[in-house]
Amino acid sequence: MLRIFAANGARLDGKVYNDDTLMHIVAARDNLEEAEILLEFHAPVNERKENGETPLALAKSDAMKALIKK
Repeated sequence: MLRIFAANGARLDGKVYNDDTLMHIVAARDNLEEAEILLEFHAPVNERKENGETPLALAKSDAMKALIKK
């Protein structure tokens, strides 16, 4: 579903919930599949929340951290 939205021009760079971007949410949930889709469509990975957290700071697994650092 995310791929369909992204392919049809949905914005992937805005805050969507509680100061989180989509990348913050998928990183915190360790959802590698959705993170790969977001990265494919150039979603920002360095966006900071008001408290300074980036998606990388929220990533739980080494695989997610490596994906975000690409």
